[in-house]
Amino acid sequence: MPELPEVETVARGLRDLAIHKKIVKVSILESKQWRPASRQWRAGIIGASISGIRRRAKWLIIDLSSDWSMIVHLKMTGQIIFQAKNKPTFLGGHTMGKSQEEFPNSHTRVWFGLASGDALFFQDMRKFGYIDALPTAQVEDYFLTKKLGPEPMEPAFTLKYFQSVLKRRANTTIKAVLLDQSALAGLGNIYADDACWLAKVKPTRRVKTLSMNEQAALRKAARQVLLEAIKLGGTSFSDYYHVDGKTGQYWAKRKTYGRTGEQCRRCDGIIVKTKTAGRGTHYCPKCQR
Repeated sequence: MPELPEVETVARGLRDLAIHKKIVKVSILESKQWRPASRQWRAGIIGASISGIRRRAKWLIIDLSSDWSMIVHLKMTGQIIFQAKNKPTFLGGHTMGKSQEEFPNSHTRVWFGLASGDALFFQDMRKFGYIDALPTAQVEDYFLTKKLGPEPMEPAFTLKYFQSVLKRRANTTIKAVLLDQSALAGLGNIYADDACWLAKVKPTRRVKTLSMNEQAALRKAARQVLLEAIKLGGTSFSDYYHVDGKTGQYWAKRKTYGRTGEQCRRCDGIIVKTKTAGRGTHYCPKCQR
């Protein structure tokens, strides 16, 4: 599943391609994945231009000139495809291989025809993703129902806030707290492991064992790992692509995730894998305490 850096990369790429494009047609091929807030959604979508593209945690938000918005979650196998008229196709998400390069196809769930002759496709092989369409004024309340914490790059993610979160979850593991979206939003398995490596703490430890210095280091690391991943275009593990069809470069720079049995990038320890908070967890037993 794409994490915050991957969705941010897709959002940035789509801004260059889709802003000011006018939607003239909407085709719903899988009704369960198109979830409008009102039966009158066509008046808010058709004829409107794409006025902004942004992100909240792992959701992509497409704002329209009609004061409606579309909120996209790619889940496990979702794609956003921008097919420019007489130009190469741009994709963001999980590639489905050579057999799925013609659009629309068997994995197309929703597609938007644009006045420019371009098209925007929502693809999803496993049908876990979705698009919610609603008035833009309702977007804030929409995310309030998700009960998301602040993102590590936001001003609200202060040391005081993070320490209050840790205090309330003293008996849980560090990894479990980092994955809790109500505590901090947007951090997933890959970046949680690497944040622990940056902070030199073992993700399997109980929160109550963290010193004040370690708490501060972990907060800093959560922000640092996401900023680095965004700069590198996210992670392309197995089949994740962003909108220019290229793969993210963070995979080559990852600290622990997927590096079981390899030498630590900081010491001569060997990365091990265990299971914590129900997820595969990677760390160096020598330099992470």
